[in-house]
Amino acid sequence: MHLEEFEALRRLYLSKLPETIAAMRAAAAVLATEGWERSALESLRHLAHRLAGTSGLYRLPALSRSAGYLEDIVKRLLTAPTWPPPSPPAEIETLVKAVHRTARNETRQARPSAPASGG
Repeated sequence: MHLEEFEALRRLYLSKLPETIAAMRAAAAVLATEGWERSALESLRHLAHRLAGTSGLYRLPALSRSAGYLEDIVKRLLTAPTWPPPSPPAEIETLVKAVHRTARNETRQARPSAPASGG
């Protein structure tokens, strides 16, 4: 893949990132307001997993790590021997906000590479 193609895909990814973060925040809000709901937590785990992988691919390592940590925590909650988890579900919202902050900070710093000059 040429650098220009990669940068075009990266810009597209960055333009859609707010949608992904909004979906994660919506799932966390459901948990915070309605209590532990397995489907909302599963949705959040799926979103965090995808975000961890794709953000690493598009050179956003801090976001990849942050989403990976969130995924690990959510996975542990889903596979714990007891349901619902003993911790308050509002704590998940705090973790999602941290991922959002990381996304904001890292994408603010993300600059597309300069196009290769032909010659």
